[in-house]
Amino acid sequence: MEQQPTYDELMQQVAQLKHDLDCQRQSCEEQAAAHNLFLSMIESLPLNVFSKDKEGRFILANRQYCRTIGKPAEAILGCTDHDFHPPELARKYREDDLAIMAGGTVATLEEEHRSTTGASMDVSVIKAPLYSHHGEVTGMLGVFWDISERKQAERALYESEQRFRELVDLLPQSIFEFALDGRILFTNKSGLKVFGYTAEDVDAGMTIWDLLVPEDHARVRADMARTYTHKRRTPMEYTAQHREGHRFPIAAYTSFIQRDDAIVGVRGIAIDQTDFKNLEARLNMAQKMEAVGQLAGGVAHDLNNLLSPILGYAELLLEDLDDGGFTRQGVQSIHDAGLKARDLVQQLLAFARKQPLSITTVDLNQVIVRFEDLLRRSIREDISIDIHLCENPTLTRADAGQIEQVLMNLAVNAQDAMPEGGRLTLETAAIQLDEAYAKEHPGVTPGPHVMMSLSDTGPGIPESYRERIFDPFFTTKEQGKGTGLGLATVYGIVKQHKGNIWLYSEPDHGTTFKVFFPAVRGQVAPQTAAGKAPAPKRGQETIMVVEDNAMLRDMTEQILRRHGYTVLVAGSGDACLQVLATHNAPVHLLLTDVVMPGMNGRELYTRLADQRADLKVIYMSGYTDNVILHHGVLEDGIDFIQKPFSMQALTDKVRRCLDRPTQ
Repeated sequence: MEQQPTYDELMQQVAQLKHDLDCQRQSCEEQAAAHNLFLSMIESLPLNVFSKDKEGRFILANRQYCRTIGKPAEAILGCTDHDFHPPELARKYREDDLAIMAGGTVATLEEEHRSTTGASMDVSVIKAPLYSHHGEVTGMLGVFWDISERKQAERALYESEQRFRELVDLLPQSIFEFALDGRILFTNKSGLKVFGYTAEDVDAGMTIWDLLVPEDHARVRADMARTYTHKRRTPMEYTAQHREGHRFPIAAYTSFIQRDDAIVGVRGIAIDQTDFKNLEARLNMAQKMEAVGQLAGGVAHDLNNLLSPILGYAELLLEDLDDGGFTRQGVQSIHDAGLKARDLVQQLLAFARKQPLSITTVDLNQVIVRFEDLLRRSIREDISIDIHLCENPTLTRADAGQIEQVLMNLAVNAQDAMPEGGRLTLETAAIQLDEAYAKEHPGVTPGPHVMMSLSDTGPGIPESYRERIFDPFFTTKEQGKGTGLGLATVYGIVKQHKGNIWLYSEPDHGTTFKVFFPAVRGQVAPQTAAGKAPAPKRGQETIMVVEDNAMLRDMTEQILRRHGYTVLVAGSGDACLQVLATHNAPVHLLLTDVVMPGMNGRELYTRLADQRADLKVIYMSGYTDNVILHHGVLEDGIDFIQKPFSMQALTDKVRRCLDRPTQ
């Protein structure tokens, strides 16, 4: 029979049971307190905390999560993502949850989150599986927070970088970065295009030394060291080498890349200088031509003063000498040589832009039509001439005679380039020269122009000659076949008309000269028919001759006296005033040099005109001067005779001036 516990033993068991119950109650209370503390912490977190069971039903949603979703906890617990989010978003959330519960790992994600109101935000999410006491997965726990501002900043930074990259790629200059060993780290699209490489070449380890000629490598290293030492960022010029082998000049601007006070590389800009160098060469040419023109004008002035008495006295002698005989032949030879020298001087003046122009509104088409017969008679028969005139008016302000001179000189030059015959093509056009053309052609003013071009089918002009083609006295012809002033004369005439001339030539493809004049609107000035000048008439009027060159003054006096005029002479303006101060008889004409020591011819006439209202004036000069001209153009109502002049030209000019009614 089983022994029953004693009373004491029973009491001990009861006491133990009571103790166990007390411990269990305390543990539950502690657990409940801990649970309540956990929930309190979850609720107070500024993070969105939620939990789901294995079926995806919410079993936990803290206060922040409820605010984000836009629903109270009782409307969330027991529901799934499909109750709150669009189907595609809910499906994605469920797939992420299943993957985490299956993998048993913690995952960090960045994704879009949408509330029930449709508002969206970028969030960073941490998701982890939930386990039971037995280690079984019972659901998942998630925490997420708003990263919209960070994502917005990242997008703004990305967009800024993209915008910067696009702007850098749009630049025509080459932008680059390279390491200290020369390995290129970055370059824009222009850098690749200018040097002929691709992005793959850069990725393959291309260096800065691949872009420069070998002979410049040492200088580049020295310049970099000097830049670092003196902290200067001055442009440096080098010779670059294209991938295909051709070389071209560049200007480089560089600075060092520093990190943590250490130099790790170089960044900079390289600018292709090819166009700049071409423009610089053209500008140098223009400046050289201007300087030579100044010299030519000064020389021509002195030669004119010498040629005038030579031609004048030769004509006087020819009038006095009988036909035949050695003496007359000798004087005739002197006169003929003087005429050739005069023509040469006129070419110098044209090149120097020092000959006076009689400017009117002309139509280039009409000038060419009137000149066509003479042009065809002047050019050899084995050269065909094709003329193509544009339908639109080609009006410009010009001296028609000088335009004809340009045509003749260009045509004769083209003829010489085709000794075995060929074709000469003359064209006109009305065109608009834009800013881009003006930038490539120094001296050109953008706007409407009229163009006259003359092309030949000759062998072309070698490149080595093209830079000197307009130089005075430069010629490729054999000695005695030309003076080298034909194209120089053309250049001067065009420039004096505020125009431009450009040469286009390729070996075996002929040569084209294009001449551009500023276009104008208006009516073409009437052209007087050319005819033989009438024989000079004698006169009885009194003429005051003022010329500082004694030989020219004496020769002019003899010519005028021979033709019946009474002549007073003076060597300066002051001397003229003294002569006329004691001359009480009428003086009908003042024939005066323009440029003289002291008082010039214009000032002299102004002073005399106040005293002698009926006094007429003819100015004479060996080159143009702004005393009587405006930018090389004769002022209206001015009578002018250019030195050297012939006896016929002088007597004709004097007679026409005296016979003209006083205004």
